[in-house]
Amino acid sequence: VPGDRSASVACMPLVLDGAPPVVLGVAEVWRRPDCPFRDSELFDLQELVARTAHHVDLARQHHREHTQVLALQRRLLPRTGGHTIEIASVYQPATPDSAGVGGDWVNSFPLPDGRTALVVGDVVGHGLGAAATMGQLSMEARALLSAGLAPGEVLERLDETVTLLDDTDAGLAAGYSALGSTCCIAVYDPVDHRVVMSNAGHLPPVLV
Repeated sequence: VPGDRSASVACMPLVLDGAPPVVLGVAEVWRRPDCPFRDSELFDLQELVARTAHHVDLARQHHREHTQVLALQRRLLPRTGGHTIEIASVYQPATPDSAGVGGDWVNSFPLPDGRTALVVGDVVGHGLGAAATMGQLSMEARALLSAGLAPGEVLERLDETVTLLDDTDAGLAAGYSALGSTCCIAVYDPVDHRVVMSNAGHLPPVLV
């Protein structure tokens, strides 16, 4: 308040409807004493504050979902490839602010018979729905490969799973589609130094 002069002030809480309601903060608008608030201006301020609370909540939800997606994706990055090969991987989001993360995964793990599986895949889209679908497909691929299925058989099973998972309307509304999933699987045998690979729509690997 300038000096010791009186002033008009409107204090309005940013409230989210719920049970109980949540107060995100308080908006304060100050006026000189010779310009008191009119009723119409107070109604406009109430509308502005209500919309601000809504958008602040949307930003909080987006940040929370984004954090969950990043945590899930990092958890699914390979930690080890076993004792037969040396693994190095990096995940680089396409956008500087990582806003589009969600559907990509890469994994490597030893199989019971001494071979090593290498898997890379993608669920089209982003967000928590794409990340959840990606996690389910990644875990299923690992389970099927560990059970002894060949890469081609694993992809056939994953194709069936994608058909069951896909809810076109809900998925597209949420920004992803299970039917747009791609996957490439390679299994390395250290005894005969052979790699068996199957690919379902994914970019092919590069052999150097």
